[in-house]
Amino acid sequence: MIKKYQQLKLCEVCGKKTSVGNNDPHSRQRTKRLFHPHLVTITGSARGLKVGICAKCNKTQIHKLHK
Repeated sequence: MIKKYQQLKLCEVCGKKTSVGNNDPHSRQRTKRLFHPHLVTITGSARGLKVGICAKCNKTQIHKLHK
């Protein structure tokens, strides 16, 4: 069986990655959970490579381009 390639939950610009915290409902019964970065897949420059970057870095890059 062939496994499909799975992209890492990692921003290639700032290095933001999955972090661990608590799921904290009203009943206060805490359990561990994962916080994933909001990744956006964009196409790179001349070579056409797809790059996964977080939404904050994407917004910063767009802002720098329009200056």
